[in-house]
Amino acid sequence: MRPAAPRIAPLSRADATHLLRRLCLAAPTAEVERFAGSSPTDAVEALFEDARTSRASDDIALLLPTGELAYLQAWWCERMLADAGARCAESVALMWHDHFATSHDKVRDVHLMHGQYRLWRERGLGDFRALLHAALVDPALLVWLDGVDNERGRPNENLARELLELFALGIGNYTERDVLEAARGLSGWRVVRRTARFTPSRHDAGSKTVLGVTGALDTPGVVDAVLAHDACPRFVAGRLWEHLMARTPSEREVTEAAEQLVANDWDTGRTLAWLATRERFFATDERAARIAIPIEFVVRATLETGVRLAPKQLADGAAAMGQALMRPPSVKGWDGGRRWIDSTAWIARQRFAARVAEALEGTAPAFADLLSDLLPEHAAPAWRAEVERLAAAADEPARVRTAAVLASAEYHLS
Repeated sequence: MRPAAPRIAPLSRADATHLLRRLCLAAPTAEVERFAGSSPTDAVEALFEDARTSRASDDIALLLPTGELAYLQAWWCERMLADAGARCAESVALMWHDHFATSHDKVRDVHLMHGQYRLWRERGLGDFRALLHAALVDPALLVWLDGVDNERGRPNENLARELLELFALGIGNYTERDVLEAARGLSGWRVVRRTARFTPSRHDAGSKTVLGVTGALDTPGVVDAVLAHDACPRFVAGRLWEHLMARTPSEREVTEAAEQLVANDWDTGRTLAWLATRERFFATDERAARIAIPIEFVVRATLETGVRLAPKQLADGAAAMGQALMRPPSVKGWDGGRRWIDSTAWIARQRFAARVAEALEGTAPAFADLLSDLLPEHAAPAWRAEVERLAAAADEPARVRTAAVLASAEYHLS
């Protein structure tokens, strides 16, 4: 199997824009200029080093006692407006939030939701094995997937099923018997005073067989059995590929990414960095090839225009477009793709574009100058021509022209 070739040529301005949008949600001008001309390896290593060393502020702690999810959602949006390294870490945290999709609608405790966010933020770029072990005893996830109701003699299969199907292996790589046996092994947990606690008397201590591994398996034992399955590195590598790439990978590409994940000792950050320096990542058919998720769009429109809306406006705007933070629609997370632009979501995107443009009125640079930041270098000729026509239309207010660019279909592609 021929290994994927790394990208060697220095980053052009368009390359840097593409890299920053995929890794960090957005590409404000100053950061594009900082990375343009760098080697892909140097740029990606610098980004991930900054991401690993960045730390989320704890200032939200003062607002958690209110019990208002809106404060937590707005605070997270504000964190996504920080420097490139911090945004890279927040983007990965958002990926794990979607992967281990947990909703406040059932958890109903912002302290637990914030605690889960910290798990994704602090461990999201490290060893996936450690992340999975920690996730299975996360208080919010235990409540969300009924792990607190799973006890000896009355196994609840919800958490076990999602562990196998959605978190680590995928459909077709386990049996219904594996689900039941895994549920027995995961039994015994409760959430007491917002802390996960193991109660031996509620745990089924008998022998179990999960994915061919037999023993008196408890939660760590079940997770280890899952991680040892051949399908696990392929499943996780596919999730990392989906985070960065628009095109569906071939079997060879999934195999290669899985081998790289294992070679990296299951380090997700290093594996993402490896993916982001491949020639495949910079291919022409990867540019502007997927629909930006709502959070990505609101962050990009904010950073690339230089306007600063209230964080709650960003959170509310993304929610109107179909992505309410901490409230995924199901255990599968957000479906994404074309569902991001159904009729309701598209109207919400248009309205947010108008809101940004209105806030920009009177404070923005000349519209023609702003275009160089908003208009991708790889933009379709017809769109470029239309935008340049708008730039020259002095009879149209800058607010109207800016909104037209932000609301155009092309701007919503990542």
